[in-house]
Amino acid sequence: MFQLTEEQKDIQDLVRKYSEDKIRPLANEIDQQGRFPKETIDDLTEMGIMGLNIPEQYGGSEMDEVCKVLAISEISRCCASTAEIVAVHLLVNDIILHQATEEQKATYLPMAAEGKLGAFCLTEPNAGSDAGGLRTRAVKKGDKYVINGTK
Repeated sequence: MFQLTEEQKDIQDLVRKYSEDKIRPLANEIDQQGRFPKETIDDLTEMGIMGLNIPEQYGGSEMDEVCKVLAISEISRCCASTAEIVAVHLLVNDIILHQATEEQKATYLPMAAEGKLGAFCLTEPNAGSDAGGLRTRAVKKGDKYVINGTK
């Protein structure tokens, strides 16, 4: 039988309480105004949530995948928009962590843990958000990359 560890329970409780107290009251306003919840993201950064999947050596909280899922789930219960910002940021952290060079990790992961948001461009005119239908390509030309496509 699966049971949460104490750390996982603590993260779930912390993010649930914060989400109920601070995120839920802003959710309707954020969605209606299309407003970026800077104050919420700043708080989540201060709590270590924006760097929870980043190793401590890069300034992160170094928590496991279950903690990540619990944090996103608790935020989602109160505001899907805010949860999506956090989920995409954590996804970008994972991509850098697993695909980047050591130099890139040392440059970008501390910035991510400090709240500089990660994002990526997916949608294209002919593909929508179908990753399999994307046509934009990055082609190496000498020591630089040329990106061809429309986002």
